[in-house]
Amino acid sequence: MIRPGIYKSEQLTKECLDDPRLSLRRVSILLYEEIAGSEREDRDRLLEHILLRFQASSGVYKRTYSQRMIDFDSKVVELIRSEFSGSGACDIYDLGVSDGRTSFELYQALSRVAGLQFNFLATDYCPYLTAVSKPGGRLALILDKEERLLQMVFPPFVFNVPERESIRYHPVNCLVRGVLLATAAPALVARYKRRDSNLVEKPITLVHPDCRALVKTARNFHFEQYDLLRPMPSQYHVIRAMNVMQEGYFSAEQLRRGIRNVFDGLFEGGLFVTGRNEERVSPVDGSVFRKKNDGFQEVFATGAGAPVRDVVMLQGWRRDDVRV
Repeated sequence: MIRPGIYKSEQLTKECLDDPRLSLRRVSILLYEEIAGSEREDRDRLLEHILLRFQASSGVYKRTYSQRMIDFDSKVVELIRSEFSGSGACDIYDLGVSDGRTSFELYQALSRVAGLQFNFLATDYCPYLTAVSKPGGRLALILDKEERLLQMVFPPFVFNVPERESIRYHPVNCLVRGVLLATAAPALVARYKRRDSNLVEKPITLVHPDCRALVKTARNFHFEQYDLLRPMPSQYHVIRAMNVMQEGYFSAEQLRRGIRNVFDGLFEGGLFVTGRNEERVSPVDGSVFRKKNDGFQEVFATGAGAPVRDVVMLQGWRRDDVRV
């Protein structure tokens, strides 16, 4: 049986979004740029669907929704208002934001707080990609900035490279994927790494249109690439990591390393906001922690609290008592 992918914008129909069988089809990430620049009424939902079917090199899908954490955000904004209004510029770092739509919403909410001066940095693991193909070629490869192969578009097929195809249910897909990975794909990647000028290269920016506009118009809003397993680029008053720091995305050792980076990246008394939820306006299991001495103190929690609460509440982050 063949499972075709979605590689043309006209294939992104209401039926494609609503039918559970069709919604599982892989979608070319090349369509993100096309839909982001369109005037379609269902633009945001389509962008969500495209990201939902795309994987970073870690194997994590870039799942996101507009208005996902509105109620939780309002509590966080109130806390930031009470802590930092009138006390100079507050530096806020929002990491693991996918295409940044939830960062845009938090920024808008903070902008309505009287007396609050702030700088806002949003980051994600792989917002900037490159599509590579031969002139007139059928095969297009999607690579991240570290030149790792993430997706192959070979109509009618779309393959997420970190995700295997089922030989039992989709043997033709499995065969085509295997052949491409053994022959055409590595040859094309090698030419790209040699900077072959005969190749066609197309940049792909996985940043929501609202965020793109904000980067251009707001001097206190920035969007960059960042891996939370690396040390923070600076120190901040607030660090938010929603729907990213959880088991299934990272190993226990990686979670500890990420939280150590957050601890080191916060000013003393700074706030760490983290948690998870499902689709838009769904209940959040979240917590806000304050950095104090060599550990964190929980300021407030909603639902069951942050999934990483037990790890965050370990003591010894300033020293080396907590193994990372």
